[in-house]
Amino acid sequence: MAKVTLDLDALVASGQLNAAEAIRLSGFAEPSRAVSTVVQVLYILGALGLAAGVLALKPDPSTGLVLALAALAFAAWVQTKNNESLSVLGIAMAITGTFGLAGWLALQFGETSHAIVVNGAMTFIVLAGALWFRSLFMIAFVPLGLASMLGSGTAYWHASYFLFVSEPFITTLVFGALALVTFAYAKRSNNIRAQQALIAGRVSWLMMNFALWVGSLWGDNVGQNIRAMWQGKDSTWDNEADAALSLFHIPDWAIVIGWAAISIATIFALKNNRFAVNAAITFLAINAYTQFFERFADSAFALLTGGVTLLAFAFGLFHFDKWAQARAKAA
Repeated sequence: MAKVTLDLDALVASGQLNAAEAIRLSGFAEPSRAVSTVVQVLYILGALGLAAGVLALKPDPSTGLVLALAALAFAAWVQTKNNESLSVLGIAMAITGTFGLAGWLALQFGETSHAIVVNGAMTFIVLAGALWFRSLFMIAFVPLGLASMLGSGTAYWHASYFLFVSEPFITTLVFGALALVTFAYAKRSNNIRAQQALIAGRVSWLMMNFALWVGSLWGDNVGQNIRAMWQGKDSTWDNEADAALSLFHIPDWAIVIGWAAISIATIFALKNNRFAVNAAITFLAINAYTQFFERFADSAFALLTGGVTLLAFAFGLFHFDKWAQARAKAA
């Protein structure tokens, strides 16, 4: 059943509705949820304060596990009872409990088990939580968890944030395929599962492009880092002993060309997927920008070539957009 929002004052002022009818319709308005929302926010803050106090009194992983399971149990109860007055608190507890359980797993087994196994188990927990509680927020972290299994991640310190991708080629294949599958599934309906698939696909599409970005700078010793992780050691690209673990090497220039080809193909093959097309145009520009300074630096010839190329690209993009809009109107 669809919800309709009407500006009764504007309708009365324009003569489309009389005052008596406006008063009658206003009686059907849903009651304000402002107080209920404030109450639920206070519940959340109180629950977080209580959990923090318990952890401070007994700072132990087992305490975190008990609190995470308690939060999940409460969230499941709210979902089962379909209790609207506690819906916001239930969602918060579902997210807190799911990530709390994943965090406990990392603390308990992170030092004694393979990173791939631990990251896989954590990703499965987040996936299960997202599906069970129908969370659009949590599903976005599932592709990121899968990326960590392949040796990708982030790091940051003061005023700096870093993204690293250890297996650009494999990451590109995995997340490119995952994005296409989830995009196809999302087109089949508009229910919550389709929305979750769409979000997972979009995150996967970005992850694929991030992998290509990293690979375009350094190339890829395919399989090197995954095999090193299974052997329980760190791997670096300029370590000759670790290089022997790679299946084969892909030079950076090949990934540059492949990335550009994927972006251009996306613009034409997925023209009905505005997110994928916009991302392809964005990363095509990032590719050009990155390679311009990576390959040519700031010489006069490079600046001249780059300027002409950008003008040609802008001209072609303008006409492509006009063509796409004309096709959309004709359809």
